[in-house]
Amino acid sequence: MFPIEKKLIKKNNPNTFIKPVGLVIHETANPNADALMHYKYFNNTYRGSSAHAFIDWNRIVQTINWNKKAWHAGRTANKYFIGIELCHATTTDKFNVVYNQAVELFAFLFVEVLGIKTVTNENLMSHDEVSNKWKETDHKDPISYFAKFGKTVDGFRSDVQNQIKKSIIKEVLGMFSDDNKIGTWAKPSVDRLVKLGLLKGDENNKFNPQNFLTREQFAVVADKILQLLGR
Repeated sequence: MFPIEKKLIKKNNPNTFIKPVGLVIHETANPNADALMHYKYFNNTYRGSSAHAFIDWNRIVQTINWNKKAWHAGRTANKYFIGIELCHATTTDKFNVVYNQAVELFAFLFVEVLGIKTVTNENLMSHDEVSNKWKETDHKDPISYFAKFGKTVDGFRSDVQNQIKKSIIKEVLGMFSDDNKIGTWAKPSVDRLVKLGLLKGDENNKFNPQNFLTREQFAVVADKILQLLGR
């Protein structure tokens, strides 16, 4: 993920604290206008709208603190949701960069800011879904923008959920100094067994993925499985 460049706007920033419970995905509808251009636009004079961050093909710019209100999706959503704007790319290559950066940023915000690990259509909403639910705005983004490049909001939610899972697995496996030697195909299973306490590293914090399991070690693992099964 690009580093988050914090450039807080002075205009269009109500400076009101919120306790966000979800995220809203937007798109700027300004072809080829990047994140810095939007920062300058909203920092220049009163616009009556704003967002917490803008993502383009080169950077992520945060313009309002995550725990402060932005004017991005109507009265209700503004109280409870962080609003993220995807800059409008006009080429597939640029769009893919923006989309993938958005997936990583949303996953980061879910885990690190909201403390949520499960994505739903209630905590990750498009501006279109917000408009349909609360009837306080009439915006439909990013539906047509996504469709132009073969993407959907449901697909985005799925991609964010998968990114969260990858981040959690990486965090758990990161306790092993040789985690890079664990096969990609095996990492989800290793992650699950480590969390259950069935596997652990050696005294040097190495997992030793290629080592053989002794009969003694097998007995310990099997016994722990039986304990989990109540046997």
